[in-house]
Amino acid sequence: MPVKTPSRRSSGKATASKTKNKTVRQNKTAKKSKKSTKRSKSSGTNKEQRLKQIEKMWDTIFNMNDNTKLIQEDVEPVTPMKPEHGKKQAVIVLIHADWCGHCQRLKPEWKQMKESLNATERPKIIFEEIESAGLDAGLDRLSNTYDIKRDDITYNGYPTIGTIRNKRFDMYGGERSSANLLEWVRGLIANSK
Repeated sequence: MPVKTPSRRSSGKATASKTKNKTVRQNKTAKKSKKSTKRSKSSGTNKEQRLKQIEKMWDTIFNMNDNTKLIQEDVEPVTPMKPEHGKKQAVIVLIHADWCGHCQRLKPEWKQMKESLNATERPKIIFEEIESAGLDAGLDRLSNTYDIKRDDITYNGYPTIGTIRNKRFDMYGGERSSANLLEWVRGLIANSK
């Protein structure tokens, strides 16, 4: 025989309370949605105003009318002049790689050599340092700046040290101590007068 379980009946008060809570929640939700609708309408208006401002600026900049056109006859073309780099200054080139052990050993010697130059020597030298990660761009820049063919700038590993003179790149073949580098640089300064 099946066992009957007593049924639970809710009292009328509990049901009324649940209904009341449900109605309160619905009212709060309705109020929130009205507020968000008001906000979205006002933010839509702000967006529209901003878009109109942007369109006006765009028209001003790119759609010049007859009143704002430039008169082309009054404008003379400017031809850029090549800088006179390397004419009175010695151009010293260092091509290096941060990961290279030889370059890491050269770094303090190179720094000491540059710091050892006196105030009258520094303006007579241009240092061009190219890291391996920017090698292509650096060689292009040297080629354009100093009017030298890019293929004439030879490097045989890292570090490569040299100078640009008379549209030629000459590699340094001496020791990499600060004293030897300084002697070499001072010799270049003396010859570039």
